[in-house]
Amino acid sequence: MAENVEPIVNNVVVNNATLTNLLNPYYTHPNENPGVAIVAQVLNGRNYHSWSRAMLLALKTKKKVKFVDGSLPHFALNDPNFTLWDHCNTFVVSWLHHSLDLEILQTIMWMENASDI
Repeated sequence: MAENVEPIVNNVVVNNATLTNLLNPYYTHPNENPGVAIVAQVLNGRNYHSWSRAMLLALKTKKKVKFVDGSLPHFALNDPNFTLWDHCNTFVVSWLHHSLDLEILQTIMWMENASDI
């Protein structure tokens, strides 16, 4: 008979509620900051492939790829979940802004949806 063993994440035993939060695309860790670049290189038009790969890996680690690929539903403004979606989408938009060359940034600055960018 198998024992009921709690999963281990980063050498810390977590319960199912904690694991659910960690896997939730709406979860933002207290250390996450929308004011920083999450990739080392800035997209300048000549380095798309390496920048794209770095950005994909960074967003995967933060469970935010669904905001960029459009697979996460965009809630209507009057939906109670809109605020949560908007909070996380704004994080991703900010991370994207901080990873773009100024010339590229100026072309998308007023776009508010990460999947549109």
